[in-house]
Amino acid sequence: MSKEKDFDKKWSTILEQNNNLKSTPEVKFKPFLVKHEKALLLAAESENQEVIIDTLKEIIKDCIITEVVIDKLSTFDIEYIFIQLRCKSVGEKSTVLLDCKECKHKNKITIDLSTIKIEIPKDHTDTIQIDETCGIKFKYPTIDMVKKFQSMENTDNYMFDVIIDCMEFLYDSKEIINPADISKKEWYEFFGNFIRPVSVRLIKYIVTTWRYQRQPKWSKN
Repeated sequence: MSKEKDFDKKWSTILEQNNNLKSTPEVKFKPFLVKHEKALLLAAESENQEVIIDTLKEIIKDCIITEVVIDKLSTFDIEYIFIQLRCKSVGEKSTVLLDCKECKHKNKITIDLSTIKIEIPKDHTDTIQIDETCGIKFKYPTIDMVKKFQSMENTDNYMFDVIIDCMEFLYDSKEIINPADISKKEWYEFFGNFIRPVSVRLIKYIVTTWRYQRQPKWSKN
């Protein structure tokens, strides 16, 4: 066994953590290393979203012990894994500068990252009913899908394109239809014929899909 593998085994035994994710039953990981922190810094300095996303993926792949297909994890699972990695690798507290809403003075705020949890809205559903027999079953966006959305041009059909990519299937009382089996032009026409309440529900799903409950414990320094 190589020295690197010996090192990984030693530290993963001490620091591996189990976390119940929404896309995966259990994930074990080891803390990231100095080389990973350097990669994160370089990615942040690039201010390139694709570089940042790819760097996050590579670091998570290096640190996860459990066999997990990273590309299939939802964005909120990826974010949650990274927060846990940061907690165990650097520390559970993070100090940031936030502007006062009234005077705009910058305040140092210490955030307890261990208190950040995934919020599941009570009215959340991954299925949107169009009528009594027809509906759409959605999948949660992956980090590669988000990267694709960011590179899309903001055209009249932008939101429709996002909805199509997030669809798992369309169903009615007779059949289940895979999104890939219908052309985008036909999907545009299909969505264009929706009544407003259905369109609002579709857009609400895309915009509000499971976000973090960003209400951590904090204190002023």
